[in-house]
Amino acid sequence: MAMQDEGGEANHGFEDIDLGESPSSLDTGHPGNSSPINQTGTQVIHKCDIYTATGAVKPECEAVEKSPPINTRNETVRLDRFMSLGHFVVILVASTGGQSVFISPGPVLQYSGSVGLALIIWFAGGILNLLLALCFTELGTLFPEAGGPYVFTLRTFGSMPAFLTAWGYTILVVSPAWALLAYITALYSVQPFFSGCSPPLLGVRLLAATVLLSCVALNCIHVKIVTKVQTFLSSVKLLALLIIVVGGIYRMATGEIEKFNQSFDGTTEKPGQVALAILSSYYGYGGWQVIVNVVEESKRPERDLPRSVYISFALVITLFCLTNMAYFSILSFTEITGTDAIAVLYADRLYRPITAVISVLVVVSAIGALNALVLGHSRSLFAAGRVGHMPSFVGMVHQKYHTPWPSLFILGIMSIVMLFTGDTIVLIEYVSIGAILMALEVLVVLLYLRWKPTNRKPPYKVSLVVAVTLVFIHLAVVGLSVYQKPSEMGIALAVIFVGIPVYWFGVAWKHKPKTFQAFLDKFTRIMSSALDLTKTQ
Repeated sequence: MAMQDEGGEANHGFEDIDLGESPSSLDTGHPGNSSPINQTGTQVIHKCDIYTATGAVKPECEAVEKSPPINTRNETVRLDRFMSLGHFVVILVASTGGQSVFISPGPVLQYSGSVGLALIIWFAGGILNLLLALCFTELGTLFPEAGGPYVFTLRTFGSMPAFLTAWGYTILVVSPAWALLAYITALYSVQPFFSGCSPPLLGVRLLAATVLLSCVALNCIHVKIVTKVQTFLSSVKLLALLIIVVGGIYRMATGEIEKFNQSFDGTTEKPGQVALAILSSYYGYGGWQVIVNVVEESKRPERDLPRSVYISFALVITLFCLTNMAYFSILSFTEITGTDAIAVLYADRLYRPITAVISVLVVVSAIGALNALVLGHSRSLFAAGRVGHMPSFVGMVHQKYHTPWPSLFILGIMSIVMLFTGDTIVLIEYVSIGAILMALEVLVVLLYLRWKPTNRKPPYKVSLVVAVTLVFIHLAVVGLSVYQKPSEMGIALAVIFVGIPVYWFGVAWKHKPKTFQAFLDKFTRIMSSALDLTKTQ
């Protein structure tokens, strides 16, 4: 994976990779912006010109050679920087919560035991996600590069932890999440045609694969077009929520409020049940993490990222709580906890002619959530390829469209494999576990950077009390996950640890056999030429 270099004999061919130059430093005048070109045409970079996360330069000053870009034009490009506050908001609205509020918010009610506590927990879950998003925002403005948590870890703790982050993130979060949303989209598309019975599993999966590949293809074209489409898809989600909320307000205004007169009847007295309810609501808002993956494509991330988080969460938390109130006004406890299509059931009870409309809106908004994830998640694998943690062609973009084609193709293939081999419940469990571990890792990075003096000041800072509190909450969630799902957590950790030998072979082992290195170089050139790829700064 990593290119062979000349040094490192003392450690038998194993050494840490060169972390490379932060893309953001290209705009701020840091050393390394204009590295000299030697007579062979390769770019000479001095390790003493490379900054660590603390702002200090590395002590080593030996020169290393970096191969010239492998493309027909021998040039490099940037990811387009065009995203504004509005773009961030539509991505967050689409990705936050995904389709959870339309599919099955029942677990929160089931664990809490009462309408009153369920609404409080839905609000609390939203606030917890908002605070965590602000922690991600601090690091996103400090490291405004494609890759999100992967880049945070790379710039703070170095090569191996960052590789394991990308490895675990790709296998446990990205691929299952894409497969799951594609499956939900396909299932809701065909369910109206199979009233009273289940649609054929193979047919649903084939349709889901088609939807997934369509989103991948859409994201291969210019990102500006993708975000315009995303604006429409996010608007559909808001429209569906507003229809549900307005219907609930109408029913409550006409006297359907008996369930709220005794809101806390049946409230559980078991702390474990309350914890599970909070956990369910917490994941009911998940998906927003993709926003830090696209921060490199923002015009002004230091301004737009924090504002978009506040605006989006204020909107989503309000609508999610009102939507649940609307459900409670019409549906019974058993109906809410026993269905996987609550929005459709609600529409049928509210006014049957709009059931088909709600079904269509849910399908379209599911496509919007999937499209937002494809847009954001692909940047993480791309970032890993850009610094040598993946074959170099993975870190390239299309010369015309400036989008990471190899990353999109690889993740699309992995997701389709997950789609045809995984169970829906298993996919949900691994996405949840991967999200817990990733959030805890980001919080550790943030606290480490607060503890260690640094010359790089984040444009936005969250309260230290918030960060510390979230660490304890996530440690408790990890403990609860181990207790509730020991085998799933064990498998997830095993997947991550398998990445260690992969790292040593693919990245740290510099002096691979010449035949293997020649094959990898030839394959990279073929991919670069066939897909019209170029490296990025």
